[in-house]
Amino acid sequence: IDNTSLALAYTTEFNEMWGSIGANPNFANSLFGPDKTDNTVHSFTIGGSSVESYFSPTDNTTAQIVDEINSADFTLDIAMFTFINNDLGDAVIAAKNRGVLVRCIIENTSYLGSEYNGLVSAGINVVSHQSLPYDFHHKYCIIDANTSSSNPTVITGSHNWTNSAEDEYDENTLIVHDLTIAQQYWEEFSQRWQEFGGSSIETIEGSNLSVFPNPSNGSITIQSPKENIEEIEVYNQAGKLISSIKENSCTITFNLPSGLYILQMKTDKSTYFQRVSVQ
Repeated sequence: IDNTSLALAYTTEFNEMWGSIGANPNFANSLFGPDKTDNTVHSFTIGGSSVESYFSPTDNTTAQIVDEINSADFTLDIAMFTFINNDLGDAVIAAKNRGVLVRCIIENTSYLGSEYNGLVSAGINVVSHQSLPYDFHHKYCIIDANTSSSNPTVITGSHNWTNSAEDEYDENTLIVHDLTIAQQYWEEFSQRWQEFGGSSIETIEGSNLSVFPNPSNGSITIQSPKENIEEIEVYNQAGKLISSIKENSCTITFNLPSGLYILQMKTDKSTYFQRVSVQ
């Protein structure tokens, strides 16, 4: 991010730990961890997009992340090295329970207090990277990546979703409200999701609908053994309706060109949403 105001905020944070604004540190004045103060600007407008900046442990970063998770309407994708913060775990489960489609990749699933088992028990689709080669060292979250009208957001930085990151460690977090950035992160996440064995047949939360394959090479099938699919509306990444398919069937197959889409599926019981990627 090329922005003077954001760079100044990071410089202010650095100088607080450096202990001076000069070339040499002042150890008597340097502050770390909970001894620091909340002394930086948090909100910026960069290239027309809203960007937020928070430093731990002074800026109540976890509460900011919880607020963003609570704003999710359709999708929530989480890539996390360590996830043991109960407030964040509860927010993710609450998102799933209100119909948000959640995918999560976690490295340290056996850490004491890990949210992994709780997420799995709640029916959330979670991939453990712990037994796979190399470390999955990411700390990011993507919200509503493919729905421009629903504030697509990326949360990224050095902040693991842990109590230590919130209360002890010096961490930085950026919250970027931007469709293009969210889709770039979503494409990376989706590649890792496939690579690590995440399910490519996605069951719509709260329903009997399945969408497959996803990602697709062009042909998409929607299957519903217990609900008749009456209409499918296909929206592109800008939120524009590009196709409407009206049928009354338990299985519908159709083709789409390459791109990212949101499907709105109306059955005889309810309306559901699902994102799909066509490669």
